[in-house]
Amino acid sequence: MRRWPPGATVVVRQHRGGRFRAVTPMVVVEDRPDRTVLYVPAGTRFLAPADAAGRVTRSIRDEVGLAPDRWRDRAALHVVPAGAGFSVMLRWGRSFDDFRGWYVNVQEPLRRTAVGFDSMDQTLDVVIGPDRRRVEVKDDDELRRAASDGFFGPEEVAAIRDAARTATAMVLEGAPPFDEPWHRWRPDPAWTVPELPAGWEAEPLTPSPWAPAAGAAARPGQVGR
Repeated sequence: MRRWPPGATVVVRQHRGGRFRAVTPMVVVEDRPDRTVLYVPAGTRFLAPADAAGRVTRSIRDEVGLAPDRWRDRAALHVVPAGAGFSVMLRWGRSFDDFRGWYVNVQEPLRRTAVGFDSMDQTLDVVIGPDRRRVEVKDDDELRRAASDGFFGPEEVAAIRDAARTATAMVLEGAPPFDEPWHRWRPDPAWTVPELPAGWEAEPLTPSPWAPAAGAAARPGQVGR
């Protein structure tokens, strides 16, 4: 499939078992053979996982649907090395002068679609301070619960932990592409807040490396184990 030009809006769809779990429009910064870089401006509306009461939830156990949500941070920049099982997100506060640090999000490798990319969040995260000295692992307990429920198998859990270690080491050591001054990055002022385009859900799902492929596109409200 074609590579996306800078400024294009793409849809990043998270799904497992033929069901959507989160859907986010993002702006393309770079889409190169060695990496993809995506931008989520403040105020971006997306579809987040929701519980039975329609509330946004971070727990895989509680997900039963999707709910509209809005990105409240100043901005997020997702740097994804080609084929990597993680995204490293840079976050800012109220201005681009307020760099808050790095956030390793373990996820399935990006898979190209006609509307953007498919992936799946794999629960485990690592927060790294702006000076690269503070490191905090997040949601390890949630990963353990998901594994005990059978949502993630033993091999996948091992791959998740390995991806977290690899990404963390790359950031701390300043290995490419994290040897570049990403914290000084600024968006093109002509770019606008992206919106989900019509028909994003009609694009067939790409098969997950960890779960059976779905035979057809999922409906927007379908989320489940």
